[in-house]
Amino acid sequence: MLRFVDDLNLELLSKNEPLYFEGRQAGLVYRYKGNFTFVHLFNAGGMAPADQPGPTLKMLHKFLLDEHK
Repeated sequence: MLRFVDDLNLELLSKNEPLYFEGRQAGLVYRYKGNFTFVHLFNAGGMAPADQPGPTLKMLHKFLLDEHK
């Protein structure tokens, strides 16, 4: 899952931070040095907006509102 991120050789600052949507855990957040964040949404494939629309929208709002740091 994170193989391509590991290939970037970035320092991992935090991992497995839960992302919640409507009271349930919807994913995990990994933060890396250099202002890089990777979000793993549960039960979502390459079409995350179709597979998990609510959690995907929350993730985008957090990034657009700069609440992801």
